[in-house]
Amino acid sequence: MAKFDEFLRSREQEDKKRSDQEASAAAEQQLVAQQVSRAWRELQDAVKATVDGKEYKGVAFKWRAEKAVAPCLILHNLAASFLEQSRAAGAFTVQFGGIPGNESFWKLGPPEPEYLDVQFLGPDRWRIGFSSSALKTKGDDSAAEEICAAFVRYYDNFQRTRKSF
Repeated sequence: MAKFDEFLRSREQEDKKRSDQEASAAAEQQLVAQQVSRAWRELQDAVKATVDGKEYKGVAFKWRAEKAVAPCLILHNLAASFLEQSRAAGAFTVQFGGIPGNESFWKLGPPEPEYLDVQFLGPDRWRIGFSSSALKTKGDDSAAEEICAAFVRYYDNFQRTRKSF
């Protein structure tokens, strides 16, 4: 009987240990998710600050953040929309294409979207696209500047294709 009592105690201890480990892992995962979410907002703020007050070909950059659509950077008739793929994995996408909610604007059909993968690598570190190097969030040679430059390249390519119609 004593052997069975010890068996039950050991099972309860194992269950408690497993439960404590699961709770600890869940708390860690929540902390990481909060860190990733905060970093994603910081990157968006850095993109916004990078283009603040700037124009390209006489058109001012605009930032739009509404609850109904993803936050986006707008240049004339195009947007760079900031989308979440998997916050838990730190995987995000910037979609270059039409301005969300303005689909009726397109007379010749909407632009074909392009996607830029953005991977959170850790505090103040990002991988943009297929680059092997890590970029800081803001400043010179940063993830924010790389996203803005990719958006301007998309804008130029799109405007060039529209001139042929």
